[in-house]
Amino acid sequence: MQTLVKKDYSMPIQMLLISIIFRDFSKFKIVRLHSILTFIAFSLFLNTYCQLSVSTAFTPEQLVQKVLADSGLIVSNISSTGSLRQIGSFTGGNSTNLGLSKGVVMSTGVIDGDGSSYTNSPLGDKVTKFSSTELWNNISFNGDTDIEALSGSQQTSYDASVLEFDFIPASDTVKLRYVFAS
Repeated sequence: MQTLVKKDYSMPIQMLLISIIFRDFSKFKIVRLHSILTFIAFSLFLNTYCQLSVSTAFTPEQLVQKVLADSGLIVSNISSTGSLRQIGSFTGGNSTNLGLSKGVVMSTGVIDGDGSSYTNSPLGDKVTKFSSTELWNNISFNGDTDIEALSGSQQTSYDASVLEFDFIPASDTVKLRYVFAS
């Protein structure tokens, strides 16, 4: 008659890992160890957040006066080219590696007002109602003639988002922090 021995595997996870690591590897598959360590490494970072909160609620004038300009600037001649859905404000940059906590966001696509995502279509999720030809011919945004002239190309640009304004600083120094991203 064969005697069955019951083994007790209840031990802290740290002890289990140590016993797995120092176990004779000829009996233990390294793939399993790799899988366990990978799972543990990815489990350590479950509470990270990196989303910006984006809003298209401001007009271009409000963006310049309330978000970009501080009390040391006098701004005038504010104008915007492109769709109002291509420009907006963002907050929550500290939770990302963007380098800015808040500011103005400009896109060649449309900025989703709920802050959850960006889309390349002026119609957002309604794109499926139009063919790509209809979308391109009837809904695409204009380009910028200054960019076309600087590029030296004979091609037309599309989907430009431009915010222009004049300013007079109150001191002899002006600091501008910006990030180009895609």
